Amino acid sequence: MNNTLANIWLFATHWTKLDAFDTEEELNDELELLQRQSLPTKVRQVTVVLQKTEEEKVRLLNSLLTETYMIDVINRNKIKNDAELNDLFKILASGIGGLTNPQRLANTFQSVKNVSISSATIKKYIEYLADAFLLEPCNRYDVKGRKYIGTPLKYYFSDLGIRNALLGFRQQEKTHLMENAIYNELRYRGYSVDIGNVEINGVDEKGTKVRRMLEVDFVCNQGYKRC
Repeated sequence: MNNTLANIWLFATHWTKLDAFDTEEELNDELELLQRQSLPTKVRQVTVVLQKTEEEKVRLLNSLLTETYMIDVINRNKIKNDAELNDLFKILASGIGGLTNPQRLANTFQSVKNVSISSATIKKYIEYLADAFLLEPCNRYDVKGRKYIGTPLKYYFSDLGIRNALLGFRQQEKTHLMENAIYNELRYRGYSVDIGNVEINGVDEKGTKVRRMLEVDFVCNQGYKRC
């Protein structure tokens, strides 16, 4: 993995450098575009990548996470048990690229942490994080049937720097990080992005007919134009 990709994955906050724009009007146009795409404009305005050392970048990301975003989510939604919210956020950060099932998460809290939390509460917490532009939901789409499947959904981090800060810059799985980075880039370019599912009929070793569901990483379109 080259240094450029490592910097993108570790310190994804503020992909667009301020000096990339010749005029203030161009910068405002860019921010307006990000706003229309529901991307984290506040995060992109913070120049994490322009910090001189990795220690400064880490410190700024941790500050953004704990003193800005999480405080905002907790206060705005009047959450009393913030420990459960933080634990859930870390679980989602560990499982980027995987389907998110609130009931399974509730079972995990019960079996691993001995904490009773309903699937409805977990779903609500996830919605709070998405409303704060920390997560973005990605729907499942039946490519053959040309219809949406519904739950469970995938959730991608709007900013991988925040995700990595949440996990203490551990769990740097290249494939999952790349999947999230590609999703963000597609959204940044203005595409609507879904996860594709294709049902395949076949025969197993015993000659029994079987059906398998295969996943297409992304199904993208801009208006009527599909790619």
